[in-house]
Amino acid sequence: MVKRRALTLLALVAMAPLLDACTEEPPTLQPPLVSGTWTLTAVDNQPLPRTIVVLLGGGVRAVVDGHIVVRSRGRLDDIKHITLVQGGVQLEDLTDTLTSPFAVSESGATVTLHIRRQGLLAADDWVDTASVNGDVMTLRARYLEPVYRNVQRVTLTYRRNP
Repeated sequence: MVKRRALTLLALVAMAPLLDACTEEPPTLQPPLVSGTWTLTAVDNQPLPRTIVVLLGGGVRAVVDGHIVVRSRGRLDDIKHITLVQGGVQLEDLTDTLTSPFAVSESGATVTLHIRRQGLLAADDWVDTASVNGDVMTLRARYLEPVYRNVQRVTLTYRRNP
């Protein structure tokens, strides 16, 4: 009885890595295509820092820098350093991080990422698209200003890190 229990336990321990491998999500794309870190270089074809919205109270929200980390399993981290200045005084200095699932489609040399964004309410969900051509990613994004809920479309340009 003890020997049988020991063999059963040993079999379970030996199979644990196999079970873990079966439950892991399969890759959604080949890693060399778009995976890696991409550094933000421009917003609406203008260098950083770049004003993205002027608030009703006169405050100016700007993107200072940012990057995207694209993972090979269908998720990415979109990280931006954003400031809010009003009357010459910096009121906010924050890092905005969005982790989002994405799907990929290819057409010739262009790879397109369809990035699912989730708002606090289901009605706020949307999809941004990014086109990757070589070492340049162009992300057409919807920016939702958190205080006044102004929606603005912006184009963000990224370069792949070596």
